[in-house]
Amino acid sequence: MMTQNRMRYLPAPLTRPRITHEWLPNGIAGTKRTVERIAKLIKHGSHDFYVRQAAIDIILRASVSAKSYLEEINTLFRWVQRNIRYTKDPYRLELISSALRILQLQIGDVMMLWF
Repeated sequence: MMTQNRMRYLPAPLTRPRITHEWLPNGIAGTKRTVERIAKLIKHGSHDFYVRQAAIDIILRASVSAKSYLEEINTLFRWVQRNIRYTKDPYRLELISSALRILQLQIGDVMMLWF
């Protein structure tokens, strides 16, 4: 069992972000492409050791019962609301960050589906 203030792992060092500029079409087509990019980031985050370990630690600290999946989701959702500062995207830009980057910076335009 972990202690209250001691992490069991070291987070990945913060690196320069990889920035991709891409034109998005207006309307449904642009929304569809954005959702596709977000889905890739979610999948990548679900395989990232640091992201998974952070989620496990949050759930353990909250003493969520084993296999209480809705309680796990609610616990993670509340943690994000309390600990990740929301930042609005600039006008006419869609900025998408990985779960790891959001955890490292504790700031972002969180889509709430990052675990």
